Amino acid sequence: MLHLFILILILNNTIASADWDYAKNGPDVWKENYPTCAGENQSPINIRTRCTVFQPFSRFEFTSIYYEPIKFNLTNNGHTIKAVPNNPTSISLTGGNLKGTYLFESFHLHWGPNHNSGSEHQVNGDKSAGEIHFVYIHPESKQRAVLSFLMETEANKSQPVYLRNRSRNVAMEKQWQNYFDAAHKLIEQNSSTTLDLTLELLMGSNVAEFWRYVGSLTTPSCAENVIWTVFRQPISILDYDFGFFRDDLFFESYRGPQPLYHRQVNRSFLNEKLSPIPDENLCFSDFLSIILLELSYIDITFATIFTIINFQRS
Repeated sequence: MLHLFILILILNNTIASADWDYAKNGPDVWKENYPTCAGENQSPINIRTRCTVFQPFSRFEFTSIYYEPIKFNLTNNGHTIKAVPNNPTSISLTGGNLKGTYLFESFHLHWGPNHNSGSEHQVNGDKSAGEIHFVYIHPESKQRAVLSFLMETEANKSQPVYLRNRSRNVAMEKQWQNYFDAAHKLIEQNSSTTLDLTLELLMGSNVAEFWRYVGSLTTPSCAENVIWTVFRQPISILDYDFGFFRDDLFFESYRGPQPLYHRQVNRSFLNEKLSPIPDENLCFSDFLSIILLELSYIDITFATIFTIINFQRS
């Protein structure tokens, strides 16, 4: 009976996985089966840094186990490698202007066909090789909060160069290498393995500077009302590792940026750099100012014409 139950779970997961993918049933057609994927609060987005608004944020607070090795279950779910802790309820997150305590649920990666494509979020139109999502959920409201890091790969595949705190980044590099060494073996869908990982080493130390907005899940059902925190400092890994994912798992595993519509993107730091691409520095407020200027010019023109007509009549 137990074997039959497990088989049913596997079959259900396989059917659900076949419903969407990143190829024939990719992001462009998700909305046909999942209407929410065409909503106005979708993720990911292209973050235009000049258009972001500064907002003070409280410091993120993690439970002590965040700094300790945790046993994770890694599974190939047909779309990515999903990592779930054996005891997720022991890992919690507060701060960052989140309302209440959020419990850690899982983490997973997204990647693309080469080192210049694969991240879901973009910054001023720039793509990264990949992106990692640490997913938290509020136990009562069921609202999700995602901590996202862009992942950059080194140009030299065997000699990574880290700019900050070399000793700390060596530890981070080892953690990620352990992850990739284990994940590379999960070629078959539903295959899994266990691995000890430390979240603090995977994420790095710079969690103070980030962008914040409200969006959605980046995979079907594309459910909205997800709080996104996209960190400014990317994680640096070897392109060699993503190469295995592209060749042996999935060629690509990401959704492109969705329209921002009416939403505002906040940032936790004061000074923001302009993009070297002029179009990326144009914000909705700029277009609004132009329209108001044009309208004021039209009003002045009509007023002038009306004055001349009255003068000629007098």
